[in-house]
Amino acid sequence: MILNSNKTLPPLKTILVCLGLLVFASGCQKTVTITPDSETQVVVNANFTPGQAWKVNIQQSSGILDNANQIQPITDATAWIYYGTTVVEQLQYNRATQMYINTQDHTPLAGNKYKIAIQIPNQSATVMAEDIIPESSAEIVEFKRVSAGNGFIEFMFDFKDVSSNENFYQISLLEKSYNKISSQGETIRKPLQSKVIPYSIKDFEPIFGLESETTGIKLSSNNGYIFNDDEFNTETKTVLLRISTQDILHMPENNVFSSFEVELRSVSKNYYHYQKSVTEQLLVSQNPLAEPVQIHNNVMNGVGNFSGYSAQNSSNISIE
Repeated sequence: MILNSNKTLPPLKTILVCLGLLVFASGCQKTVTITPDSETQVVVNANFTPGQAWKVNIQQSSGILDNANQIQPITDATAWIYYGTTVVEQLQYNRATQMYINTQDHTPLAGNKYKIAIQIPNQSATVMAEDIIPESSAEIVEFKRVSAGNGFIEFMFDFKDVSSNENFYQISLLEKSYNKISSQGETIRKPLQSKVIPYSIKDFEPIFGLESETTGIKLSSNNGYIFNDDEFNTETKTVLLRISTQDILHMPENNVFSSFEVELRSVSKNYYHYQKSVTEQLLVSQNPLAEPVQIHNNVMNGVGNFSGYSAQNSSNISIE
């Protein structure tokens, strides 16, 4: 049974698919455009990682002749998570989040391949997808602040690809803000907010010019860059990250301070190619003469993305 395919999606009508579970806590990170077939489609979106509960979007797109809303949540599906031939979790629809979530407290493990099977009332075909959570295939070597200028801060991040296999990565920069509070002669930090910071990147030469230069692909959601390891297989890769001070929460005059850290994800092949194709589609959508892009699809009897990743974080750097 083949669960991974690329399906050509004609540009007849768009549906809005929430790429939930890509954020570092929970919720929707970016709404992207996918063009469906003329018939209704079941749309599945989930990213899963070790130690986090299952959360899956299951939705129904409208046909091109349907005047109803383009996409609606499916609330009465039955969804099971399999590890091998064993059911490890049955998911239940949660109206507050409009997602299917755990009922048995199962969390996935790195190195395991999982399958989702979804049955929809009045639909004979079972919707299925499967993917693996890759083991972390890189070691974080160093993360440090290297310079600052008028309106920007630069960091250097080194990581080593430790596997000779084909590997895929996502690099994101996180900001965590806090207040400083004096208590009994000591200064403590009161956490305020965490968010992903957009950044420019350079990994060819250790100096920034007018344009970012990188072998990576900038995600349309501003959640960082994705890479394959063709250029640095089993080697150490150095990247410079530049952020604008206008994009950060750090405001010492208001007692708001920030620390920064890198999240390095080892992502599956399905994760990488789905994110790559979505980004490419959004770029060509600005050009009416461009050829449509195939959105990577690993959902059988439906469309969407079901993919895994492992994550590790660097040490944090505080800006005082």
